[in-house]
Amino acid sequence: MKNLVSRQVSKNVFIVYVYVLSSFCILLNPVIDGLKYLDEAIVLFLALCATRRLSLVLCREARIVFLVLCGYLLYSLIIESNIFQAILLDFILFLKPFICFYVVYSYDTQMPLSFKKKLCRLYKYIGVILWCILPFINDVYANTTSYYVGCISCAISYIFFSQRTKSDWIIAILMLVPGLASLRSKFMAELCCIVYIFIFLKNRIRLNVKYAIILAMLIAVSIYVNYTKFSAYFITGYDDGYARTIFYVKSFDLYKEYFPFGTGLGSFGTEAAAKYYSPFYHKLGMDCFYGLTPDDYGTYTDFLHDTFYPVLAEFGCLGLFFYFLFWRRLCNKANMLDFQAYKIFVSIFFIISIENIASNSFTDARSVEYMMLLGMLLKEANNETVRT
Repeated sequence: MKNLVSRQVSKNVFIVYVYVLSSFCILLNPVIDGLKYLDEAIVLFLALCATRRLSLVLCREARIVFLVLCGYLLYSLIIESNIFQAILLDFILFLKPFICFYVVYSYDTQMPLSFKKKLCRLYKYIGVILWCILPFINDVYANTTSYYVGCISCAISYIFFSQRTKSDWIIAILMLVPGLASLRSKFMAELCCIVYIFIFLKNRIRLNVKYAIILAMLIAVSIYVNYTKFSAYFITGYDDGYARTIFYVKSFDLYKEYFPFGTGLGSFGTEAAAKYYSPFYHKLGMDCFYGLTPDDYGTYTDFLHDTFYPVLAEFGCLGLFFYFLFWRRLCNKANMLDFQAYKIFVSIFFIISIENIASNSFTDARSVEYMMLLGMLLKEANNETVRT
């Protein structure tokens, strides 16, 4: 019986190695230019794994997501939202996070306790390295955003593989602290939420007055520590010509004009819409703003794919409903987890939610790690750790 369990563990643990590789992609990609396509290689590998997983093919939820995206692919081709290459690229980019989640979720990634301890030590070493390079982050990273993203990756990975004792939560927070040196407003907001979840959250979040007040307080604190950016994006941003604010404002116009299916793939706010300059930017008069011209793509002034939530205008009100339904389904699965695992889920949910305000993290390299981790985490509802 023990040998049978060991074979089961060794058979599926390769997914964990793929996850570790994805976290190294987050840490090293900004430093080693040759790794910039590693996340695409990981997704391709997972897609190949999907062709061998009957349980994934039979998963009703995964089939629905795939059919919805295929429906939007067909819709986009019919209305000619952009050229074929842009539509296809956008289709692939939106498949990426769902492939990462559902393929990993279809595996029973049971791990021996000894293996988890080795991974914890690995991420501890990475945390020490992140502290050591703290005085030199401006020399190591061209954009300090990459530094705090690495801190989050290290902390979340460590706490996932740990025994989740009180000291483990404290160690994870210490791994996050260096990220403050990046001086990024998003990270400050994320850190406020993570510290609350790690230390002060005592029960599962419910839709009641208590948690409404707590959420309001967290939002208030986040706005207070980031008021300059908040004001620039959501108060004076449109008059000042801020690209992200312009995307938010114009997205509401598109929801109304292209109700209920949206503008289609490759048309608004994505990498594909930027690379194959979307005709909607000319139509909406966005091509005259700083950072949003055709010549800005690929330069340091490129703000053409710099935020996520406006991108949902491509899918219209119906797509917006599907997006929230997806996360609602994940939240329902999370309620089946033990409380310590539940806290990790909530942390990742807030990280993704905040990141998407001012970056396109749901479809970039970060989504590979986050969605794989969510797949392994939510699978814990059906798994028990194998102790060997």
